[in-house]
Amino acid sequence: MSLMRTLVCSRGHDSALRTVSIQIALLIVLLLVSGLFYNTGIAQVAVAIVTILLLPIAYLAGVRRLNQAKRPLMHAWLLVAAWTIVAVAQLLSSVYGWWSLIAPIAATAYFAWLPVVKKSGRSSLGYSGPANQQPHNRPGRVEPSMHNQQANAAVSVDWDQLPASSFEFSKLVSSAVPILQRHWKWLAGGAVVTIMIAMVSIWVKQVSTESLENPEPVAAVAEPTTSAPEFEAKVVLPDSFQLLLQNDMLMISWPGDAAPKGELWSLLSAEGDRSCAAATFNNGDSFRPVKVDVWVDDIYFAYFSPLDTADIVFDVAMRGSFTLCGYDFSLQGSMKPLKANPAFALYTKK
Repeated sequence: MSLMRTLVCSRGHDSALRTVSIQIALLIVLLLVSGLFYNTGIAQVAVAIVTILLLPIAYLAGVRRLNQAKRPLMHAWLLVAAWTIVAVAQLLSSVYGWWSLIAPIAATAYFAWLPVVKKSGRSSLGYSGPANQQPHNRPGRVEPSMHNQQANAAVSVDWDQLPASSFEFSKLVSSAVPILQRHWKWLAGGAVVTIMIAMVSIWVKQVSTESLENPEPVAAVAEPTTSAPEFEAKVVLPDSFQLLLQNDMLMISWPGDAAPKGELWSLLSAEGDRSCAAATFNNGDSFRPVKVDVWVDDIYFAYFSPLDTADIVFDVAMRGSFTLCGYDFSLQGSMKPLKANPAFALYTKK
């Protein structure tokens, strides 16, 4: 029997097992095509084209099953519609198109559970019909018999003249068919579960690939500022520190020991190095910085409230020393550079 002849024949009957097997074979073909063209950019188109080419086989399998169940042949178009949905879905979506395989699976389940109304004659691999008849190489001898089953001509086949491989294959098929007929529902269920797992695996892989190709935009992490704060006026004092003015806010900067960059002390949270909590002059005057930061090159910046600017600059001009963050600063000779800078000279008098 030619397997291809039985697949493209509209006459005859197909068993439920054969119908399910044909539809599962079509699913496997599509999965193989998808794997063959995976990551080539034409996998969707290839699967859609192969699906369209396989439509006649799916349709004729449905017709032969309907012949056995004595149901209207129009029902075979359910398989055509289901597989067409697969083809269209593949063209529309690379990820969710595989979920459209639920349509042919459901249609196949309908054909599998159709009742057997018309008993078939001699069958081979679930098919019985005209395509099952083989040409006779030599006429068989008709023996007279008293039994009705021997009324027709019997054709004898000489198995010895067939190739050994054909004989072994026939024996294998003959022994496997009864097993398939008894357990075909379990086997079909297992095949469907396997295909569903493959579908989910392909879907997950495609989602992962698309996620890698189109990553979500990540908010840029703010880089630590590497430049010193802006200022309007600056005066360099003898003991290696500076006074800076920005909108009447006074800043004191000096080179210090190595320390982690960023905020060293905060008056608002009262957290950090408590030696930076106040700038204390030798006469007892004390002023609390709003915060103290460490910038690149270990330059320290202490920020003071504009309300304290006048008093701090006056004390720098008039006092002998002050301490801040554990550093002692001498104020000897500070009056001259302060008076030379118009932005600070105003604060040297009260």
